Amino acid sequence: MIRDVMKNDVVLILETKNHMFMNLVKEALENRNIPVLLKSPMGYYLRGMLPIDQGFFNLRLYVQKEFEPEANEIVRTIVPPEEIL
Repeated sequence: MIRDVMKNDVVLILETKNHMFMNLVKEALENRNIPVLLKSPMGYYLRGMLPIDQGFFNLRLYVQKEFEPEANEIVRTIVPPEEIL
């Protein structure tokens, strides 16, 4: 029940393989007190073991639905369109 409520309350705002842009967006959101959820289908635990620019797996960044407009504006400001999957 709780998990279903959480799924409805969060939205995907960024999916990319570029760790640098992901970290910039994450920090910008957190600086505006917007809570974030960072996920990777291939395992974020591998971070640090692979060169940062290799982009072996996708990272996904989620925010609560109420923050979606502001978060999307931050993404558009920081991330070039060609880096967004």
